[in-house]
Amino acid sequence: DYRLTKGYFWVMDFGSKEVRKLQSQNLGDITDVVWDADGRHLLLTEQQRMNTNVFRLDTQTDELQAVTSVEGAIRGLGYSEDRTQMVYSYTDFQTPMDLYTSPLAEFAPTRLTNVNAWIEDDIKLADFKAISWTNSDGMEIEGILGVPAGYDATRDGPIPLMVQIHGGPNLQWANEFYVDAHLYAGMGFAVLGPNIRGSSGYGEPLLRALINDIGGGEFDDIMTGVDYVIDQGIADPDRLALRGWSWGGVLGSWTITQTQRFKAASIGAPVVSWLAEMGPGFNWDLTEWYMEESHWNDQEGWRAISPITHIQNVTTPTIIFHGDDDWYSSYNQSLILFTGLRDIGKAPTRFLSYPGRGHDAFDPWGQKSRLDEETAWFEKYVPGME
Repeated sequence: DYRLTKGYFWVMDFGSKEVRKLQSQNLGDITDVVWDADGRHLLLTEQQRMNTNVFRLDTQTDELQAVTSVEGAIRGLGYSEDRTQMVYSYTDFQTPMDLYTSPLAEFAPTRLTNVNAWIEDDIKLADFKAISWTNSDGMEIEGILGVPAGYDATRDGPIPLMVQIHGGPNLQWANEFYVDAHLYAGMGFAVLGPNIRGSSGYGEPLLRALINDIGGGEFDDIMTGVDYVIDQGIADPDRLALRGWSWGGVLGSWTITQTQRFKAASIGAPVVSWLAEMGPGFNWDLTEWYMEESHWNDQEGWRAISPITHIQNVTTPTIIFHGDDDWYSSYNQSLILFTGLRDIGKAPTRFLSYPGRGHDAFDPWGQKSRLDEETAWFEKYVPGME
């Protein structure tokens, strides 16, 4: 959210007009809010760190009680009129999303759908878990780590590492099923998804840690995570790759200007010149919260955090994707990045434009095209992936 708070409930007494802020719900984003049958409690879904569950919030005592306590992601989608039953979705690292029902008084799931049975029957899924490490500032950073099915670091040795940078920046990796992550693990990559500063689900300290620190601290959060996975004997330091979309494209573009450690990169819907984004794109507004000063008051500061300012440093082969109807990260940003990389000529680059596509909602053809081109790029430039 653009004021960099995770959002709170407020209670107002209509008689006295007294307003009271509730603070027991204080970690992540909330969805699917309904009143309980007693008119005093709220039923809601909240993400807390890696897991998402259903909670009951007492609006009088400001107490938050867990209705479910699962490892994974439950989202309450509908409730019976008397609030004794719920329909919810569930997913985790290894489980595609399906619908279930359960009483609220005692969690007893009944599965309603099995939409992707073929995945369980025909696909060797990657092994995923949550990991954490300490960045250079002494902050704990959490993330997801996936490895190919049956992989053992002691037996198999280090393998290529794919760093996936999430968007937002106030989004997050969670205990959910990520198709792309399983795809890359299936290709032989270890997959790291870091919840860098600015991520949601960890309360306001991590969410607000990105203020006046774009590029610097979040880059450190990624690289200390990469070094941690290398130190575990899992990642090969000579076979690193990265991919990111939206803010993941912003930070991915920044990362390849700050280090030459990555052998290949995929950048989607980025912003690389914040000065040029003031006006044409939506993200100028978002970034102003992190910078606190608009660019006409701090041109040098905005220029310093723009990847294009440091484009001469890039030696990483980079493929770029953008929909030409994108109103969030304006389309010209990818043209700026591509032109800079092409003209400097220190690294191979390719730009794929998707007519009529916006920021997020690529159709199935567009999604397949992107993954086909992207995987071919990594197979070409990451050693040993041919």
